[in-house]
Amino acid sequence: MPATFTKLDAVNEVLTGSGFAPVSSLSASGPAKARTAEQYIDREHRALLAQGWWFNTRREVTLTRDASGQVTVPETIMHADNAGDDYIIIQGKLYSKDGNTFVFASDPVVSTIDYYEFDEVPFEAQNYVAKVALRKFQHARVGNRDALGQHRVDEQDARATLIQKEGENGDANLLLNANLRMHLRAPRIGLEPDY
Repeated sequence: MPATFTKLDAVNEVLTGSGFAPVSSLSASGPAKARTAEQYIDREHRALLAQGWWFNTRREVTLTRDASGQVTVPETIMHADNAGDDYIIIQGKLYSKDGNTFVFASDPVVSTIDYYEFDEVPFEAQNYVAKVALRKFQHARVGNRDALGQHRVDEQDARATLIQKEGENGDANLLLNANLRMHLRAPRIGLEPDY
């Protein structure tokens, strides 16, 4: 295995795992199958990050209000919330559902789930994304049931490794860690519908 695992490596894993030739680079003018594989990687990467993991969750982040009292949320923040109020992001602005307002009396302190590019996340997350993308791409493009079974096993193994890393690196206190509780309640891969 290479010292680094890039998005190109993930795309090539999807392609070769589905019986297609690897590519030497990613570009908008590249082969259609490579562009489609990259779209699968991007979609699964965003879905994984949205769950919140040890590497993309920050606590007690102070967001700054502008002169009108509104908070423009940086584009890298996918989710912001705190224990006391129910916040959501609407059109790049923080909104208090409890107060029904975009205007804040003080700078809110929140926990965030942040977006990072594929090459910026730990290998365990990259590997899991590649396995999910491979299974879904292979199912949609090739449909080989024998290969699908093996891809499902590989995906389950990758998820187990990712969850193990979450336990090692995240806040492992189940009473305090909503992210870990969410992962433990998540449906098991074998029970997900085929896409």
